[in-house]
Amino acid sequence: MRKNVKTFDLSMLQEIVTHTEVSTDEVVYNPHFALVNHSNTRMFRYVAGKGEPLSINDYRLGLIVSGEAHASINLIERHIKKGSIVFFAPGSIVHPHRFSDDLCIRGFALFDELPFSNHLLPEICRGMVRDFQMSVDATTFGLLGNMLDVLWKLAHADPFAPTVFNSMVATYFNLFNHLYLKRQEQTPAPSHQTDIFNRFIQLVNSEYRRQHNLSYYAGRLFLTQRYLGNIVKRVSGTTAKAWIDRALLTEAKIMLRHTDMPVGDIADALHFSNPAFFCKYFRRLNGCSPLDYRNG
Repeated sequence: MRKNVKTFDLSMLQEIVTHTEVSTDEVVYNPHFALVNHSNTRMFRYVAGKGEPLSINDYRLGLIVSGEAHASINLIERHIKKGSIVFFAPGSIVHPHRFSDDLCIRGFALFDELPFSNHLLPEICRGMVRDFQMSVDATTFGLLGNMLDVLWKLAHADPFAPTVFNSMVATYFNLFNHLYLKRQEQTPAPSHQTDIFNRFIQLVNSEYRRQHNLSYYAGRLFLTQRYLGNIVKRVSGTTAKAWIDRALLTEAKIMLRHTDMPVGDIADALHFSNPAFFCKYFRRLNGCSPLDYRNG
């Protein structure tokens, strides 16, 4: 039987509250949503201290109130600081590296269905945007904070009014969507090579479990393997195959450390030809066998 993946889902939040004695003034959660009112560094030390990548399987929208953090988000290194907003869609993989002692995040996680009909879905919820982080002006940041205040009060209202709460959640999502689209309009078009690299990374993030070979990605982008490899290396300083390997290794680590799936089943889930080849691949990239990593 598969265990819950240790991430900021409901089970992880319960674990954090238990181990760090987070107060009810800081976090409220249920099977439908979670609100982090004023986080403290104990929460992040508990998560980052594991030194492991985390899989996020729901929507997260947050505000960096103070401090800064460094993390790998969907394979890309990010530096997020005070005054920024962050968005994660389901399927994101976050590997926290380090953060300042004064890091404080306020945010919202939606474990339930989105409160939109299909034709009203914001663009950020249509599957094309996996994550974004951006700085906003003080007025906008304050407005988003005020909206979280309202959500916090609605979550504690007696009786709880789900229709009103969901309407406010929809407004919160729509404002994040507006800010993202506004930034996209103001951002200069990427160079041809950067655009190819971005499309390559997007493909890797969605296909790496099934497709391990550079030839597949080159074909999807209508490029030769050599040309794609040269561009990826030139733009990022890392080979195209290394990006694919990085995604595969991260997923394998999550499955080994946070599930009880047999190694053979993991190899199968990641579309390796057989468990022996998966073990050899993992050892070559990580310096130890899958079972050694699981037991480490």
